Amino acid sequence: MADQFELGTSVLVVDDEPQVVWVLQFSLEAEGYQTFAANNGVEALAEIQEHHPKLMVLDIMMPTMDGWSVLDRKSVV
Repeated sequence: MADQFELGTSVLVVDDEPQVVWVLQFSLEAEGYQTFAANNGVEALAEIQEHHPKLMVLDIMMPTMDGWSVLDRKSVV
């Protein structure tokens, strides 16, 4: 998997279920990716602004701000 991107490529994992975040981070880090996590859309926007990840795994159905709203606002960030 990591062959398509250089090692250390940053990935933001966004999900309101901590177990999902843990599994995804564990799997991605095992493949050499650097990961950041957010539990909702508001946190995701803050992480995007701070870390500028190259990739994002984004849950669509979340409280506070859904994934679609994150995508809409990401273009502004």
